[in-house]
Amino acid sequence: MTMRVATFALNERMLGAALRTQAKLAAQQVQEATGLKSTDYSGLGATSRQLLDLQVSVARSKSYADAATSANSRATDSSERTSHATPSAVSCQYTTYPVGPAS
Repeated sequence: MTMRVATFALNERMLGAALRTQAKLAAQQVQEATGLKSTDYSGLGATSRQLLDLQVSVARSKSYADAATSANSRATDSSERTSHATPSAVSCQYTTYPVGPAS
């Protein structure tokens, strides 16, 4: 009967492979539990740049929407103030005064 004697190098290689498999399993379990592909940008690889670009676009779009809402609010407030103004106040806005020497 022939028996094989394991070497230290073989044991190290097998241990390394087992640890890599365990790390992959842990990463897959985290992905499954959180619903996220990765917990950091390095786990995304080449797609991390695309994600960062999309995050910037979303932030920019949100700021544009906030600015539009603010402008709309100011315009609405302004139109409400002029519609509630008294007729004399409105007519004063359009009164013209003569320019030149007084007679």
